[in-house]
Amino acid sequence: MDDLTYTDARWRDAGVVVAYELAMEHGPATRNSFALACPLSSRPAIEPRSLVYMEGTEFGGIVDEIGVEAKRPRRKRAVYRGRTWHGLLAGKIVCPDAGRTHYRIRGEANAALLALVHRVGLGDLFTASSADSGIALDHQVRFADAYTAALGALRASGAKLAVSWDGDRAVLSAAPAKDWSAADELDTDRLGFDMAKCYRPVNHLVCVGEGELTDRAEVHFFADAEGNVSQTQTLFGVDERAAKYDYTNADAETLAEEGRKKLEELQNEDTCDADVAEGYSYDVGDVVGAYDAETGIFVSAPVVGKAATVDRHGARESYMIGEAARTSSLSATAESSGGGGRTYVAGANITIAGSTISADVGLADLAAVEDEAREARKDASNASAAAGRAQEAADGKAALEHVHDERYYTEAETDAMLAGKASSAHKHPWGDVTGKPSSYPPGSHVHAWGDVTGRPSSYPPSDHSHDGRYYTEAETDAMLAGKADAGHGHTRAQIADFPASLPASDVYAWAKAPSKPSYTAAEVGAAGSSHGHTTATAKTAGFLAAADKAKLDGVAENANAYVLPTAGAALGGVKTTSTVTSASGYTPTPIIGGVPYYKDTNTTYGIMTGATASAAGTAGLAPAPAKGAATRYLRSDGSWQTPPDTNTVYTHPTAPGSRHIPAGGASGQILRWSADGTAVWGADSNTTYGPMAGATGSAAGKAGLVPAPAAGGATRYLNAAGEWTVPPDTKYSHPATHPAAMIAQDATHRFATDAEKTAWSAKAPSDVATATKAGLVKPDGVTVKVASDGTLSAEQGGAASFLAAYPPQSLYWTESPTSPQAKYGGVWERREWPHGYLWARKS
Repeated sequence: MDDLTYTDARWRDAGVVVAYELAMEHGPATRNSFALACPLSSRPAIEPRSLVYMEGTEFGGIVDEIGVEAKRPRRKRAVYRGRTWHGLLAGKIVCPDAGRTHYRIRGEANAALLALVHRVGLGDLFTASSADSGIALDHQVRFADAYTAALGALRASGAKLAVSWDGDRAVLSAAPAKDWSAADELDTDRLGFDMAKCYRPVNHLVCVGEGELTDRAEVHFFADAEGNVSQTQTLFGVDERAAKYDYTNADAETLAEEGRKKLEELQNEDTCDADVAEGYSYDVGDVVGAYDAETGIFVSAPVVGKAATVDRHGARESYMIGEAARTSSLSATAESSGGGGRTYVAGANITIAGSTISADVGLADLAAVEDEAREARKDASNASAAAGRAQEAADGKAALEHVHDERYYTEAETDAMLAGKASSAHKHPWGDVTGKPSSYPPGSHVHAWGDVTGRPSSYPPSDHSHDGRYYTEAETDAMLAGKADAGHGHTRAQIADFPASLPASDVYAWAKAPSKPSYTAAEVGAAGSSHGHTTATAKTAGFLAAADKAKLDGVAENANAYVLPTAGAALGGVKTTSTVTSASGYTPTPIIGGVPYYKDTNTTYGIMTGATASAAGTAGLAPAPAKGAATRYLRSDGSWQTPPDTNTVYTHPTAPGSRHIPAGGASGQILRWSADGTAVWGADSNTTYGPMAGATGSAAGKAGLVPAPAAGGATRYLNAAGEWTVPPDTKYSHPATHPAAMIAQDATHRFATDAEKTAWSAKAPSDVATATKAGLVKPDGVTVKVASDGTLSAEQGGAASFLAAYPPQSLYWTESPTSPQAKYGGVWERREWPHGYLWARKS
């Protein structure tokens, strides 16, 4: 069996679990959890938030709870419980975007799974296969957990979900679901399992949603004898089997969509609970068939739960097949738009029907029955009613993580006690028997009582106890509990007074003597104490100068003499005050914030060209005025001229028709004609008016009194023809579109052309980069530095500098499709990104 590895709380590998029992389950009908039990004496240093996994398998998850089992003092176990990879997905809710009704899972299946895990914030622990699955998804979800959403999207496309740990993250992948029901069915003659076939599932589903009493949303769905769902009923009387689906607060559209799905789900209530022998292996989503030859019963249903128990001997798997429809809740809750009250949402293994909340027993509570119980069921199959009751009791399954009390030894304890023991029927050759006497009395002989020596004067009764000279078994066990084996050893750290140093055993005697001989430098061929050394140069060997040593100490490991080239035709570095050559007529300004700016420096213009009677002029410099032309003005023909009329003093005309209204006058007076072009104020004495004359197609009307409206014409209006009539419909209809010319633009509201949008989209982002988003970055001051003149320099060179700047779990964006692995090394994985190429370093 593969090693069971555990990590620390930061998900770094910490060790391998040696002695353990791992029980785990996953599937829509389970709690998607695991329990890892280890002997207390050899428990691993697992922390909360640690990961446990078997590389290349689906066995693994995150530790949420740490406890101890101490019902048997001589068999204490540390227990670590948590969520499987599937449970981590089930703990995240997929919400639609603001203003959207659903989140849509679509596209190639593996790519869609990758988008899903990033959407729910699990991208640091999960990824998806980069291979093309060949499976297309298009599925909508609304407030579903990520595991249910993924299973539903895959199931709708005839696929299943696979999860495995690749040493770095849990990898999700899609694969076609397999139907094993015809090719490899389970047979009760070969395997022990329970199954049941439902011949009349629910075929009439009454779906009720939002509203109260007569206003409550209601829709009916029916299934025919073949399981096809529609809104036409075909089964009646005793053949009709109805159920109510209470989907609180769902509108009519949602109720119709979910109600149909629920009835389709209920059409397969066949069940099978099997402990599958080696050689059989299924995935959640596969369809499995089971057959019993004696009854002729055949069931076919999908795998909805998978449980496994893993230890040093291997893995033992069991399956829940087709149970999801039977245990599924017939109630649901949509989000409420009303106020007041409280809404309860059914969680895992919980159903809500009306005001009743019920708990369904999960797969972990229905673990495989022990071998003794299975044998008891087999032996009791044809027994009496009393034996039948015993069979029923044996069918009660223990919890997946159960333990036995002290009446039983564990397999490990039994193995330890049997180790080194011989079979009770073993034999020894006579020659192997030691300490044999030289002679033996006859096989059949007796001794006289008087010949027996050393007889005690009296004997204790057969039922007696020993005095204080003997220890009881409990006293002996207690004294032995704190003792070590006779052949035990100690490490250096366990010896309290271990000396700091020990005498050498492999040196000469004179080296151990307290008084050592002395020799001159010449006697041993060494230089005198006052000798000197030449300093090394670039061409001559010698000793390292102190300044050179200090400089060398300041050079990072693996650094080289790399100098960042200046950017030009080839890639290179630039200073923040550098300029970049651009198109003719533009000179760049210094780079500011990593962005080069350009300004138009073309200051050479020609003289303007004046307009003629037949041609327009051209823009340019004004022509130089001649000496003495200071009072002249530039005319549109390009010449400096004196305007023809220099009189700028306005004189109001006095001719008739150009005179002002005369001063004076009083309230009620009108202007009366006095002479040509002259009027005077006077009283209005004309108080007699005739009726108005309406206008015609050829003649204007005349002012006058309004005609009297006829009786019944209270809602009519006077038109220009002098008639009281009903006006035509003047209701304004706003046009569907407007020409751009009629839209007023200002500083904050302007149109943009496609060319401008393309140019803006091509610009680099101005946001600061994050772990998941490309953006602006700055030198870290360690591996990349900026000098006072703005020059960038790399403290480490080549691949080492690059890999130091991008440690594992970091992101690198580039315009090149070539993986950084080809140039710098490391292990990289490409991530989806709207433009360019985004690479994630794995190791």
